[in-house]
Amino acid sequence: MLPADASFGRGERWLNLVAGLRHAHTVRQAFGTVRRRDVVAAGEMANTFRRLRSARVQSAGTKHRATAAVVFSSSGLSMPIGVNQVTFVEDMTISQVASLPGHFRAWTSFPPRYLADRAAQQAKQHRAAHNVAFLSSWAADAAVADYGLDPDRVEVIGVGSDFRPFDGRRDWLTPKFLFVGMDWARKNGDMVVESFREVRAKHPSAELHLVGRHPPVDEPGVVGHGLLAPSDPDARRKLNELYTSSTCFVLPSSLEPSAVSYAEACSQGVPSIGTVHGGSIDIFGDSGVAIDPSQRGALTAAMLDLADPDCAQSFGAIAVQRAPMLTWDAVARRLATASGWWDGPSIPLTRVTP
Repeated sequence: MLPADASFGRGERWLNLVAGLRHAHTVRQAFGTVRRRDVVAAGEMANTFRRLRSARVQSAGTKHRATAAVVFSSSGLSMPIGVNQVTFVEDMTISQVASLPGHFRAWTSFPPRYLADRAAQQAKQHRAAHNVAFLSSWAADAAVADYGLDPDRVEVIGVGSDFRPFDGRRDWLTPKFLFVGMDWARKNGDMVVESFREVRAKHPSAELHLVGRHPPVDEPGVVGHGLLAPSDPDARRKLNELYTSSTCFVLPSSLEPSAVSYAEACSQGVPSIGTVHGGSIDIFGDSGVAIDPSQRGALTAAMLDLADPDCAQSFGAIAVQRAPMLTWDAVARRLATASGWWDGPSIPLTRVTP
């Protein structure tokens, strides 16, 4: 497998800023102000910048004409139609983004015509691809329904974890909940804290550990760890320790396409409380409980159930069984199979219907 670099030098990054400034008015509508990072994000979404990045990838691709398949992480990049075989890997479609206002402000703040053009371009590339790989059946089913893709050319490959395997040792007697999320609002961090307050009233020794971009929380039993960057080895070890000491992972997002953190929880034998909105049920499957976060009390009830040691341990045993299909090696094998150049052994991802 040979990577193609789509990153830019300093001069080309200035072109990206120009593309982003063209959408400054929509950035202001979405974020209330115009910050440099928001302008950069807008530029990356702009068609001008997408074409520049695609040209760079295409230039790299001409050096390896014997390549059996070209794999893109999204349809924001493209090769000329008919060049080798192309497989796209995505967690959701543009049509899904456009139909879900309020969840992804940077996208839905753009004019409807822009989103329609991007969706049409995405559909065209998907239909021309050898196969299209999605991280969840939620996204795959939407692509079939919205873009008219042949279901036989659509694959669900899931996500993986690179944590070391769980060693089987855990204290299940004290409820220890773990929340890992960058987007505090979309991942319903406030709701988790509120529900934990009720859980702790019945289980005074219970703990809740917060990881990510969370606000200061002054609550009994709540411990904030802030951002533990995956690129920092010490932070990565700390996060692994939090998973191995937790008895329940909780991430009841208003929408969750395919969070890797569910796979990390499974790799450490931790049951999950997830959301029915999005594709993450394909990740944790039967090793947890999927709730509708809009239903008041659903999260509290699930956390109380999994505060019971026997219940948590039972779900944790299922997580251990599920973990082998949630490694990056397993994901790579499924992707290689979808790309048509691998006929070796593969670990299928069991599709779960909520």
